[in-house]
This record gives sequence, C-alpha cells and structure tokens, in this order.
Amino acid sequence: MLITEIQELFSELSDILINYELAKVNRMVSTRERHIIGNNLYELVARYCKIGRAIWMDINNVLYESYFLNTKPDKTPADESEDNEIVDETIPISV
Repeated sequence: MLITEIQELFSELSDILINYELAKVNRMVSTRERHIIGNNLYELVARYCKIGRAIWMDINNVLYESYFLNTKPDKTPADESEDNEIVDETIPISV
C-alpha cells in the first residue's frame, strides 16, 4: 500500500514537472511571437510616419514634426517608481 502511494505521488510529480516544462516552452514561444508581431507593427507605423512626413514636409512644419517617432520617452520623476524603474513604458506617438 505504501509503495503504491509513493508510485502514484511520483507519477503525479512527474506529470506536474512535464507540464511545467511545457508551460515554460510555450511561454517562450508566445513571447517570441509577441516580439515579432510588435516589430511588424512598429515597422508599419514607421512606414506610415514616413509617408506623413513626406506629405507635410513643405506644407506644415508642425504636422511634419508630429510624424517622428520618439524612440525613448522622456523620464520625469513622476514616471519613476521607488526602484527607479519606469512605470509607464509607452512610447508617445503624435499623429
């Protein structure tokens, strides 16, 4: 009886470890997919911004300047937490 309980627990633990490893792999795959999708989206936005700059270049300097992407947001004390980590990591894009 004790041996069968140990074997059942060992089998359950093995299943849990396998599921854990599968979850880690799935997480890495999902993260990579999100990065690819994000990079594709950024390329698309950058292309549209380039078109916007071309349209407004000689017409309106303010609108022309609004089609530049900020690659690094300005850090202000309100944006930082106690650990000096940026709380809001969004990149402002004015259109």
